[in-house]
Parts: sequence; structure tokens; C-alpha cells
Amino acid sequence: MEQDYTSVDEFLLDAQLAEGTTLELPFWLASILSEEDMVGITLPRAYTSRIQHALAASSDAVNLRNLGGGGGAFFAGGNRLLQLTDPPGLTDALHNAFKERLVQVMDQMFFQGEAAAKAMKAWSEVKNTKAPGR
Repeated sequence: MEQDYTSVDEFLLDAQLAEGTTLELPFWLASILSEEDMVGITLPRAYTSRIQHALAASSDAVNLRNLGGGGGAFFAGGNRLLQLTDPPGLTDALHNAFKERLVQVMDQMFFQGEAAAKAMKAWSEVKNTKAPGR
């Protein structure tokens, strides 16, 4: 039977685990237990050295949505993870990938903004030529 814990204390009272046991815990619980030095944190699959190497090779080739990180959640999750642990290379991988992707996003925004401004100008000119009494 699966237990639904509403507090860390309930979990700890019920948890009788042998040392070295590996569990997948929600981040909020793992972070609390880690801060109390009750558990060690291992990197989730989305932040392993394999993903770090892929980001270093070509950050835009890695589909972050598949890693649970659409809309910036990948970088936010990585930042929260770095507050608990300092895995080798993760800081640089996240920082460099964010910088590369930010440049791409800003370029896309510029070009879309420019296209929207041209479309607005064309619409305004058509509207002004059709206006009654002009």
C-alpha cells in the first residue's frame, strides 16, 4: 500500500531504510532531507554528464522539453539543484547553454518584432487609404 505523506516528519517516522538505499524523492523532500544531512543527492537523468556533454556540443540540439524543462524549467531546476550539490561541470554546462539559447531567443524576438512592425505599417497604410472622407 502506498503511503501519502503530508509532512517530512510523517515520512521520517515511517521510513526505516537501510543505509545506502536509493530512492526517487520529489525535489522538495530531497532538498529538505539533504539540508539536514539525512540523504545524499544524486543527479537526475536530465543533468547527467551525458546531457552536459550534449549541451556543450550544441545547446540548441538538446530538446529541453523532453528533459522536463520547457519554458525555462530546465535551467530553474538546474539552479535549484546547484544550491544543494556541486557536481563537476554542471555549473558551466548550464551557464553556457543558457547564454547560447538566450542569444537565439533574442535574435528571434528581434526578427519577429521587425516583421510585426512592417505588417502593422502596411495595415495602417491600407487602413488610411480606405478611410472615408480622406
